[in-house]
Amino acid sequence: MVISQKEYSQTKISKITKVDKNITLNMIDALEAKSLLKRQKNSNNKKKNLILIMPEGKKLTKELYKEMLETKDSC
Repeated sequence: MVISQKEYSQTKISKITKVDKNITLNMIDALEAKSLLKRQKNSNNKKKNLILIMPEGKKLTKELYKEMLETKDSC
């Protein structure tokens, strides 16, 4: 989901994944601590952050997606 676009708001991620906003915030914090995501101030709305996927996050997402497809094909 995040990989398909360059940036999403925290609220949009929460809505798309149907995960509580507080849990989404905790997940974003954890992924940001691992340098997989990065928060950036939204120039159009200073109250909101945009979430950007970092190169290492893109790499990991592609690897996980590939493994998921391989697992699906073997079932």
